Amino acid sequence: MAIDMKEFLKGVLLFKDLPAKELEKVAKLFSEREFPKYQVIFEEGSAGDLLFIIAQGVVKISKEAADGRVKTLALLNVGEIFGEMSILGDEPRSANAETLTEVRCAVIKREDFQALVEKNPSLSLHIIRTLIDRLIQADRQIKNLALGNSRAKIADILIQLSQEFSGEAEEGTRVGVRLTHQELADLAGLARETTTKLLNEFVKDDSIILKDREIEILDKKKLQQWVM
Repeated sequence: MAIDMKEFLKGVLLFKDLPAKELEKVAKLFSEREFPKYQVIFEEGSAGDLLFIIAQGVVKISKEAADGRVKTLALLNVGEIFGEMSILGDEPRSANAETLTEVRCAVIKREDFQALVEKNPSLSLHIIRTLIDRLIQADRQIKNLALGNSRAKIADILIQLSQEFSGEAEEGTRVGVRLTHQELADLAGLARETTTKLLNEFVKDDSIILKDREIEILDKKKLQQWVM
């Protein structure tokens, strides 16, 4: 089923302040793109002329180090934007974007989005908030990396993903995070073996349950005690 652009964009934080008539005009500037599982959407260093908003699925944002190792920077879910850095700064893509599931996106061209931002200053504020949130996440990762605490890295990522993918769950509610041990290891910058060992320790502590491609979080407070 095709994306109902007006209804979809109405629920996206970036456009929440736009009047209904303006939103209707904005919706006409977007087109729909579909991507299969594990497809590269764009690569670091490539030219960027499109901004993406996820309508379905999960997208991995990553960078490749000089030695060939890949560092996962974020997993993005429905309603989140990516590709904005190239659109706003006229620079090449600063990271790779790859699907982890089947993905559908609402897509807008650079010139159309830049015109929107000039016409609607509120869009700039929401973009700034998005960038600030990502800087906070990066700062948290750097802190855990600098302290070299592997357990803290995994616990922190699980807590953040549970909030991002499922919202703030009520006390006692089980929250599922769907990703492989390797994907979690990439996010934490750890070896898969180390990640699996730590996850098993969290299982023994009754913090999580491991299922097929899903980590079910039982107790956020127990995980939080390991975070710096």
